[in-house]
Amino acid sequence: MKRILVILLFVVSVFDVYSQVSSLEQKLVNAFLYVDNRTFEENQRANNYIVDQFSRGNYSHVLKSANAYLQSRMRMIEQMYSVLSEQERADLTILVEGDLIFHYILSAAYHTEDNSIMGDIYDYLLFAKQLLLRTTKQRKNALPPSNVTWRDVQKRLGNGDAAIEFVRFNVFERGEIKVLRMYAAVAMTRDSSPILIPMATEKNLTLWVLKDPSELYSVNGYGNALCKLVWFDILNYLESQDINNIYFAPCCVLNQIAIESLPFDKESTVSYHYNLTRLSSTRELVNKHNLHPDKSAALYGDLFYRASAETMQQATTRSAVGTLPYSKQEINEISLLLSGTQYHVNKLSQKQGTEASFKSLSGKSPSILHLSTHGFVNRPIEGNAMQRSGLIMAYGARAWEGKAIPKDTEDGILTAAEIATLDLSGTDIVVLSACNTALGEVTTEGVWGLQRAFKQAGAQTIVMSLWQVDDEATAVFMQYFYEALLKGRQTLAKAVSIDVEIAEHIFNYPHDALATAQRRMRQHPKYSAPYYWAGFIVVD
Repeated sequence: MKRILVILLFVVSVFDVYSQVSSLEQKLVNAFLYVDNRTFEENQRANNYIVDQFSRGNYSHVLKSANAYLQSRMRMIEQMYSVLSEQERADLTILVEGDLIFHYILSAAYHTEDNSIMGDIYDYLLFAKQLLLRTTKQRKNALPPSNVTWRDVQKRLGNGDAAIEFVRFNVFERGEIKVLRMYAAVAMTRDSSPILIPMATEKNLTLWVLKDPSELYSVNGYGNALCKLVWFDILNYLESQDINNIYFAPCCVLNQIAIESLPFDKESTVSYHYNLTRLSSTRELVNKHNLHPDKSAALYGDLFYRASAETMQQATTRSAVGTLPYSKQEINEISLLLSGTQYHVNKLSQKQGTEASFKSLSGKSPSILHLSTHGFVNRPIEGNAMQRSGLIMAYGARAWEGKAIPKDTEDGILTAAEIATLDLSGTDIVVLSACNTALGEVTTEGVWGLQRAFKQAGAQTIVMSLWQVDDEATAVFMQYFYEALLKGRQTLAKAVSIDVEIAEHIFNYPHDALATAQRRMRQHPKYSAPYYWAGFIVVD
C-alpha cells in the first residue's frame, strides 16, 4: 500500500514541463521505502489537507499546514538521499521544482499577502539549491544535505544588509492556473523576517532579455523598463530599512540577466546605488570560505585549435572556433600581474592547453584558474544539459569537426559534465574568459551548465559571461579585473592575518573587482558600450 501511495504522491506533485518525467517516480520507489512511516504519514496528511483546502479557496488553512508539509518533505528527501544513484539525485531536483503543493503554498501566500510562512519557504529554497550544488566530495561520500535555515543566513547579515532568494511559481486559484510563471523575491534583512515581493511574469521578463545588450544595459536604452520590473518593488521595500548591500540568488531566466548592471535611471546603474553580490544560494553567507594560502595560478589561453580552413578565420568573438589573436596578450598581461605579487604561474598555451592537462589539476588545483578560450552552450548532441555546454581546449576544433586528434589529448571538448566530476576544491576563483559561460539550462534551482559544474567541483568563486564576448575588449577587461582582484586579495590576506572578523567584512572582493573593471571600461574611449563589459558576472 505504501508503495502505491508514494507513487501517487509524487505523480500529483509533478506538473508543467516536468510532467514528462513519468518514469522517474518508478525509479525512485525503492528509495522511498527508506522513509520512516511517521514522516511519510505526516507528509501525506499535509498533502491531502492542502489539496482539499486549496480547492475550496481556504488559503489561510493552506498556510497553517505549510510548515508540516515542507518539513516532512525535506526529511523524506534527507532519508532517501544516501541510497539514490547520481542520476536519481539529479532527477530529485526536478521533483523539487515541480512540486505542485509548494506552488499551492506560494499561491496561498500571494492571494492572502500573508508572510507568516515565508521563513519556511526560504528554508525550502535553501534546501532545494543544496541538492543541486553539492560538491564532488559530498556526492561521492553520499553525505545528506546540510540543514541551513533562513535564521542562519539572517545571523550573517549586518546593518544595511539584505538577502534575497528569487523564486518562480505558477499562481493557482482553487485548481486553475491564474498567472503562469510568476517571479518573486523572498527578501529579508537583519531585523525583519522573510517576505514575498511579487515582480513580473516570465513572459514579460523574457521580452526584454531578447533585446540587444548594448540597448538593454545602456542608461538610455530599454533597460530602464526591465529594471523597474525586477527591482522597483524590491528597492521600495529595502529603502525604508536603509539597505546598502544586497546579497541575491537568482533563478530561472534571471540567471540570464546581469540584473546588477541594469540602468537605474538615465545616469547610473543599480550597482552604482547598491552593493550587489550574486550568489548561487544565500546559504553561501553561512558556508565557511577559506582563502587558500598557496599563491598559484594556471592560465589557459592562446590555444592551438587546429581548425579547418573554414573555421580558422580570425575570430572577433570567443564563440566561433577560430584563433583568438588577443588571448595571448591577455594571459601574458595577467601572468605579469600575478608574478609581480609572488604568484607561481603556470601558462598553458598552444598545444599544452589540452583537456588532459586540465583534468590533471583535479585534487591539486591552483588558487586561481583562468581559461581564455571558446565556450559553447546547447551543443546539438544527445544527453543532458551538462553534456551540451563546456569549453574548447587545444585540438578541440578538429574534434568538433569530427577529425582525428593525437591520442593523449582526449577530444579537446571539455564538457560541464566532465568538469563536475573533478576536485577543484583548492581553487578560490575560476575566470571563464569565453562566450556564454554563464548560460545553460535554467531551472528554479540554478543553471545546469558550467556554473553548476565548477560549483560541484568545489571552486569557490566563478567569473562568467552571459553572451558572446569581444576578443580584443575582453583582454583589456581582464587586465582591469586582475589589477583590482589582486589589490582586494592582498587586503583580504592582510585582514585574515590580523583579525578573522575583519575579513568577514570584505567577503565581496571578487565582486568589487568586477565592479571596478566595469567602471573603468565605461570610461574607455573604445569600449564604453555595455556590450563589452555588462555581460560578465561573478557568482559566490
